[in-house]
Amino acid sequence: MNPCLREEQSLEASASGRWDDELRIHFSACSSCQDAVNVASFMRQLAAATAPERSLADSGTVWCKAQLVRRWALEERAGRPVEFMRWVGQAAGIAIPLGFVAWNWAELREWLGSVEPGSLNLLAASGSPSIFLWLVALSVGMVAVSAILTLQTLLGQD
Repeated sequence: MNPCLREEQSLEASASGRWDDELRIHFSACSSCQDAVNVASFMRQLAAATAPERSLADSGTVWCKAQLVRRWALEERAGRPVEFMRWVGQAAGIAIPLGFVAWNWAELREWLGSVEPGSLNLLAASGSPSIFLWLVALSVGMVAVSAILTLQTLLGQD
């Protein structure tokens, strides 16, 4: 789009507010002049609009916030080994009982095969609890507790 030869006059008239009749007639018919005046008017309004003044925060407040951020970063860094060991402990709490059951799987199958439904007796032939049975029960309990703690950690509930 080629600029109009009278565009400069239209811009000056718009800025000063003094329009002669001939220029007013031309302006009403010329879209190039209308666009130029609209853009110039908008730019003047934009330049006149003042940005809200922003006051700087007090230096003491900035220093205090910086100290808080620094302290939080140090606490997070110091807590990393603790968090890692918590995960290691939970993994061990699940892996050790499962390993025990896997290691003694043949004996566990033999014991489970010898148990008749309805006559489940927690006492060995001697009348005392079977150490193997207690270890299996303990392992199952530890796996259950570790699984619950792991789920609690993963779901973010303290």
